[in-house]
Amino acid sequence: MDLRRMVLFGAERHPDRVAMVDERGALTYEQWANRILAVAGGLAELGVGHGDRVGMGMRNSVDAATVFFATQVLGAVAAPFNFRLKPAGIAQVLTDAEAMAIVCDEGVVPDSVFSADGMSDQMLRITTGTNLAPGWTSLDDLAATGDPILRGVVTGDDLSTILYTSGTTGRPKGVAVTHRNTHARITSYIGNAGPRIDDELRALGAAPIYHTVGLHWVLCQTVYLNGSYYPLAEVDQNALLQRIRSAELTYLFGSPTLFHIMLSGRGPGFEYLSSVDHVTFGSAPMPAPVLEEMLRCFPNASINEVYGTTELSIPFLTRDCTRYPAGALRPTADQRVRIVAPGGEPSAVVAAETPGELIVDMNTEATVAGYWNAPEKLAEKVRDGWFYTGDAFRRDEAGNYFISGRLDDIIITGAENVQPAEVEQVLLEHPAITDVAVVGTPHGRWGEVVTAFIATSDPDLDEQAVDSHCRLSVLADFKRPRRLVFVDQIPRNPSGKIVRTEVRALYSTMETAAAETT
Repeated sequence: MDLRRMVLFGAERHPDRVAMVDERGALTYEQWANRILAVAGGLAELGVGHGDRVGMGMRNSVDAATVFFATQVLGAVAAPFNFRLKPAGIAQVLTDAEAMAIVCDEGVVPDSVFSADGMSDQMLRITTGTNLAPGWTSLDDLAATGDPILRGVVTGDDLSTILYTSGTTGRPKGVAVTHRNTHARITSYIGNAGPRIDDELRALGAAPIYHTVGLHWVLCQTVYLNGSYYPLAEVDQNALLQRIRSAELTYLFGSPTLFHIMLSGRGPGFEYLSSVDHVTFGSAPMPAPVLEEMLRCFPNASINEVYGTTELSIPFLTRDCTRYPAGALRPTADQRVRIVAPGGEPSAVVAAETPGELIVDMNTEATVAGYWNAPEKLAEKVRDGWFYTGDAFRRDEAGNYFISGRLDDIIITGAENVQPAEVEQVLLEHPAITDVAVVGTPHGRWGEVVTAFIATSDPDLDEQAVDSHCRLSVLADFKRPRRLVFVDQIPRNPSGKIVRTEVRALYSTMETAAAETT
């Protein structure tokens, strides 16, 4: 299955069913398919062809969904990127992808991007805006003049998308995803958790489409099931709740951060969101207070937890997660996983309850073939067909898997190992702590000490209160934070993961500033 057939099949099955809805109105599958073909025709007339890369700097919108599927219909390759990147970061993505064209929202990409080293002067520039600067083409004009016919052949082995990883551990890498990979990711999720084609799915498009969740398990999966996609360009509580209520949305998928924004500060009288019947979260542990609020606010929903990566799809999906111990992850039917001694051979499987490194068999259609322009990067992570995730896991006797963080995030304090995720989970149980990041910072005697950066809803929360909370918890004494830093916001990437390099840099900046004042 390829994505061209996916959207055309949807238009053939249910031409009058609503496909896309935004503030400008609704498009049926027939109308949307015609718009996609017109945009694809316009791109083709500008010279974009099979295999050419098209950069996308767009907020979630009907236009963004249309442009993405136009590249797929044409056999071109979409390269969506985080439009919040600085100009140098955008230029890095576009040059790495060797993009022939870029499509972006008005004002998203500054002109300085195009003067960066390595950028092509011949790159086609297309915008959703109406105030056209010299050298730019309007997306509406492109659609109006494009010949809406099918061109060439698209197969499952053709490259569909280059998704750039969030870069928490270094320079972002382009993950090359084929049409076959995309179809396998969708069918894997549906097979393990639902929903079904006759559910009349109405999906919240809040997760960004430059991330595998927003692209594959929200947008593409909705189209595959002939559902209706409701994109949201800006994520704030009022917009989220208004969209869910007014459209009676049924399907939500996002990070814990998204659900915290959605539900924080709602009192006991908050109206239930009873239309929602399918909720999934991933990318980070869900704080217990937020999960409790989700269970209360979504009384009719199955609430599921996933673990996945851009490279591997979803090796774990826990359906109705409250049936299992907190944080338990269940292997999906189409993935093969092991926990081995960190860095050890694939055969070095550790016993139950023994911490180790998660490795995943690459021999599934959902896993990618490699990184764009960097095959050596994948080779660094794969041994005998197994992908070494770098994530610390353990498995209990009941077959539940638990992630405790990144192996390279471990804090070594006085010869004791501390996983930041364990400390963060305890801190998030405090009702006044809204977000937290734990790292190790240098200490003359202990090597490192556990240091917590805390965002709080209570300006009166102090170090003594936090320390008392930790002392009364299950946290071992040596794992208690010895340094606390109160901040307005925790640095997170678009998938909701803590960017610990930025947290450590913040601490270094504070130390430098303190030294300069003494």
